[in-house]
Amino acid sequence: MMRAKEFVLEKKKKKKRKAKYAVYGPGPYGWYGFNPGYSGEYDSGEGGGDGGVGEGWSDKYKRSINCASPKGFSQRAHCQGRKKTEEQELAENNPAMDQKQGTQWEQELMRSWAPKAAAYMAKVVKNSFNSLYPDVPIRIRREDIMIMATTDPKTRFSELDIDVFNMRDNPNWECSFVVSPLYYMEDNTRYLELMVDDAASGQYKGVWKLIAREWAQYANSQLQKTSAKAAVFSVDEDHSDAWAAIAAQAGLKFISHN
Repeated sequence: MMRAKEFVLEKKKKKKRKAKYAVYGPGPYGWYGFNPGYSGEYDSGEGGGDGGVGEGWSDKYKRSINCASPKGFSQRAHCQGRKKTEEQELAENNPAMDQKQGTQWEQELMRSWAPKAAAYMAKVVKNSFNSLYPDVPIRIRREDIMIMATTDPKTRFSELDIDVFNMRDNPNWECSFVVSPLYYMEDNTRYLELMVDDAASGQYKGVWKLIAREWAQYANSQLQKTSAKAAVFSVDEDHSDAWAAIAAQAGLKFISHN
């Protein structure tokens, strides 16, 4: 809902007053002269109106402008604005264009944002585990946007890509996950994603709840910076209800890529 102050300011912006002559009036930059497209109204200046390009032009005059051959700076500026609006409307109604833009967005953030986010989440894993099990050593490694961790002193990080989701007898806490932007074609939406590739909790319960909660706070703080809509928690293979419950407790959307 619009707040009271915003509502008042919006009303002031819309406030108009009549000029003495409908044809002889303010042009696109506020000066007076003979302006064929002038509608007889102009912004009073209250609420921040500044007499921008095309203000006071009638709709009929705007439609009459030939953007294939605009005359003067003001018409060219109007045509540029019209083109931008048409492109935005086309993108909204064109899934193929949305997908192309989404892919470009992913590629850009994979370079500029994801490695930094992964570095932050590597610290989160360490702090989350140590807060519950301070006497248990844990080894953590980050490779670009992937974070790997294990409590097994003998396990090589190169071996963490094995399928440990359903290894119920594994006593160690192990994980490998990635942090990245996600353009999700199912709903044409841009997300910030933590995707669990492999994981085993062993005898160390409750760590993932803390990690998911910290991810939610961090990712939500990055939405405006990255132009993403929401944060998600996902799994690459396992789609058990336990992972969905962890996401729900952290207030995260859950996606299974199974």
